[in-house]
Amino acid sequence: MPITLLFTVLLFSSFSTPTYNSDDPYTHLQSFIKNGGVFEDNIHVFIVEFRRSHYVNAHIEYDKAANKITLKFKDTDGSMHHEVIQSVSPHKETDTPSVITFDDSHQDDNVYVSVSEYSGKLSVIWNGENYQMIK
Repeated sequence: MPITLLFTVLLFSSFSTPTYNSDDPYTHLQSFIKNGGVFEDNIHVFIVEFRRSHYVNAHIEYDKAANKITLKFKDTDGSMHHEVIQSVSPHKETDTPSVITFDDSHQDDNVYVSVSEYSGKLSVIWNGENYQMIK
């Protein structure tokens, strides 16, 4: 039975100064989608089946040229989880302009990455399976 996870990122990204543009209030998100990019944060991990949660450091990279998202998670005990989602395509919903969802049409619909912007900072939600922290 696969383990279903939901990751959320606290809003402490590496983008330093929040900026607001009334024409496009999500400038960091648009830049991330248009050019690719990297951000890091602390995320809250909740494992649904075990009803257990903890915090890990997250490194998120979108390589637009290679069309992939790389996620690296590191726990306080040094254990790590690494995942690459290939052939991603970003989707933007009109009713949630601050959120872009990346999914892979070749994978399970339950695995996706969403990146959002709030107050000039990027955050991530990852819904995935087979999460294993390895030392």
